[in-house]
Amino acid sequence: DPRNANDASNDNDRDGHTNQQEFLAGADPNQAGSVLKLDKSTISRDGFSASFDTVSNRIYRVERSDDLSLGIWTTVTNITGANKVVSIADALPTKAAGRFYRIVISP
Repeated sequence: DPRNANDASNDNDRDGHTNQQEFLAGADPNQAGSVLKLDKSTISRDGFSASFDTVSNRIYRVERSDDLSLGIWTTVTNITGANKVVSIADALPTKAAGRFYRIVISP
């Protein structure tokens, strides 16, 4: 129940995401397949691109890190949710061995 703070830390559908995380993402906490995820990600010589679903009244901050052990994340872009799929793009690093992405959601 989105109006009940007592079940925020539960994971009703057992998909590894709490009810609160799913509520913030606009996912259904009772359906395991309903989660926020990067879709259609591609890597080319031009860079990295991906898309994901958004919901209204949320701000999505896409971040990247070239080294997870440092705990440093750089903002790639901020997106205002609009109940549609959005696409992001980022240039590839010139010297990093890998690159990691995450989406941070603000209500």
